[in-house]
Amino acid sequence: MKKILLAILTIVLISCTSDDPENCCTYFSLGTDIKYENSEGINLLDDSNTYNVSEIEVFHRMDGEWERYFEGNLDYPKGLRKTEIDGENYLTVFLSNEVNENNISETKLVFDNGEEDIIKSVVNKSSGNQIVTKIWYNDDLKWSNEENVEARFTIIK
Repeated sequence: MKKILLAILTIVLISCTSDDPENCCTYFSLGTDIKYENSEGINLLDDSNTYNVSEIEVFHRMDGEWERYFEGNLDYPKGLRKTEIDGENYLTVFLSNEVNENNISETKLVFDNGEEDIIKSVVNKSSGNQIVTKIWYNDDLKWSNEENVEARFTIIK
């Protein structure tokens, strides 16, 4: 048993070396939190209101085509979840990391009422990290990491 533990420990210690920075200590920050409100300020994600999170579909643009996102092995296989932050309901969306030549990814939300919204984001990929630095919602800039705040914003529907 001690030999097995020693072997595992050795593999873990040598698997991440300074010679291999692309596979070491990777950090992903690809999510955003969106609060949906109507013009009266009512949260549309509350249980009795408009949007049912389980009915929202997520699509990622891959090689110019929209592909429905579903990864059954993940905790949130549809790429989104309802999150409570400071007593308010938000839709947490895990954005696409598939980027075009300008490092922009596109994620489409399709709501159960037929509405479709596009989220574009700049994804900085360096040293194995993937970090969103700007987010547009339907071509309106909603967040930039220059503000040093969480990637969180409100959409009025």
